[in-house]
Amino acid sequence: MKYRVVGWTDYDSDIVPEARGRIGYAECCAVIDEIKKHGYLFSGWDHQECLYCVPVLNDGKKRCFSQRGWGGIMAEAYGYTDPYDYSLFTFYESIDPEKVKKPSASFNPGTFTPETDLNERFLLTANEFFFRHADANNPFCIDDTEAFRFIDAGDTLTLCYANEEIDFFVTEIDRTHRTIGRTDAARADIKGKILVSFDPTKITKR
Repeated sequence: MKYRVVGWTDYDSDIVPEARGRIGYAECCAVIDEIKKHGYLFSGWDHQECLYCVPVLNDGKKRCFSQRGWGGIMAEAYGYTDPYDYSLFTFYESIDPEKVKKPSASFNPGTFTPETDLNERFLLTANEFFFRHADANNPFCIDDTEAFRFIDAGDTLTLCYANEEIDFFVTEIDRTHRTIGRTDAARADIKGKILVSFDPTKITKR
């Protein structure tokens, strides 16, 4: 998905609509990239209680996180990877006030037209074994690399082998492996992988 942050609004604002449902990994990546780009640093409490601390993406909708969820976003943006590092960025005055940096301007929906064509095509060159395996298995796994940070439901994944190509219309991207692991061992076997589910009625072969 071609997600990007286009502005900032307030948690309780009724002017900017809120995206409903689970906030996906690709959306989080867009927010993290914006934080890194501008050096923003503020807590989950700030995210919910202060002006201009809720990101608006280019679909025209804001992303509202729990305080802990926002702490996790900020932790990842600053390279903290331990399971409980979110707590460094979650609560009121978790961050030294002298180091806090927030966006300074509010998003104006009246001057913005939401982008509707956000779907992307991702290419993956495969060997013959994987090419045939993916064609016969739904879902299948691919490596969780930088190239696929923004892949999401609604995108197209094109597998290429020799002179053959298959287009898969993606219906779900699962980095938690909840749809496979019956045991911790099963989940460990696919660590570092993305599970790609697709619509079998929308496969295109060339």
